[in-house]
Amino acid sequence: MDRRSLRLRLTGEGRSLVERVMSHRRHALNDVVERMKPDDRRMLETALSAFAEAAGEMPDEAMSAALGLG
Repeated sequence: MDRRSLRLRLTGEGRSLVERVMSHRRHALNDVVERMKPDDRRMLETALSAFAEAAGEMPDEAMSAALGLG
């Protein structure tokens, strides 16, 4: 590591905060997706998968499941 970079590590409290924020975010997104028509949810899943693939990432199966998409 050189002086241009800095490595940080979350405390237990910080990890707990991140988990709470992510959980809240998943629930909020799930609420929105649940209001969508089934065909629209499938199109969203397809679009998000294509986006993740184009970005060089694997689609997050946990997020898809949390959103009721997969």
